[in-house]
Amino acid sequence: EIVETHLRPALDAAADAGDGERSARLLGWLAEEVTDAATVRTWLDTVRVEANDGTFVPVTVLALPSPTVAPWVEVAFGQSLQVPSARLGAAAIGLLRAMGLPERPRREAMATAMASPGDSARGVALAALLSERVRALGEVGLEGLPLASAWLPDGAGIPRKPGDLFCPSPEVEA
Repeated sequence: EIVETHLRPALDAAADAGDGERSARLLGWLAEEVTDAATVRTWLDTVRVEANDGTFVPVTVLALPSPTVAPWVEVAFGQSLQVPSARLGAAAIGLLRAMGLPERPRREAMATAMASPGDSARGVALAALLSERVRALGEVGLEGLPLASAWLPDGAGIPRKPGDLFCPSPEVEA
């Protein structure tokens, strides 16, 4: 009861005031006090959290890349993918994970990134993220993505369809 009557309003007030430090403390305390996953999930659409750019956004627009994909996310998205603020502690991060914060970029973010592939390093990072999506989600992880478009840069940096590319091998080099 104290959570709904005092803590949630305080968390909302911190977000309204743009007070990231206070919000992080409240989220940490909330994480330690609330153990009912069902209750936490009901807040998914209403709790606002400080993002890496200092704005307060709904949890539903954030991603929290796992250590496995974090390096690829950094190369593919840089600062354009909103992730929780670095000031959040481990308990608050655990709470956000319990709320359903995804460990990989959302489908919409992937589709947008594939529409403007950039350099070869970004293309490789996107390919690695697609591979991880298939590993974690199966074929459904690829639904709605522009896989047949020219999104993967070749060695010269020109976006190509993946099927139009080949991997260098000794036979090709000769």
